[in-house]
Amino acid sequence: MEHSADQGTQQGSTGSSKKPSKRMAGEEEFKGSPFAYGEKVYCDLGEIVYEGKVERRRAHNSSYLVHYLGWNKTWDEWLPEEKLFKIEDVDILKQVTNSFFHRIYSLFGCREFSNTCL
Repeated sequence: MEHSADQGTQQGSTGSSKKPSKRMAGEEEFKGSPFAYGEKVYCDLGEIVYEGKVERRRAHNSSYLVHYLGWNKTWDEWLPEEKLFKIEDVDILKQVTNSFFHRIYSLFGCREFSNTCL
């Protein structure tokens, strides 16, 4: 019996029975993906955009499990890649759009954004 206990200890010490950590498994899932494990993204849900965090990836159909920040995990859902946007890309788009509209409004003599200006 002592011999079998030693074998069990040796097998456990080799690390072959260990599962990879969640973080390591996540990194493997995201190879070749435009989004990283744990990356914060904007999620386009039609009329509403939510901020979320990428949790998992299905490579076969390019979908991602998203956890919506500030919401319970029961609301987590799989979304296709085209519904996700990198936060820095959206922020750059906002800056360009704001700059464009600022120029348009200034052409009409407006100092700030307002519906009555145009």
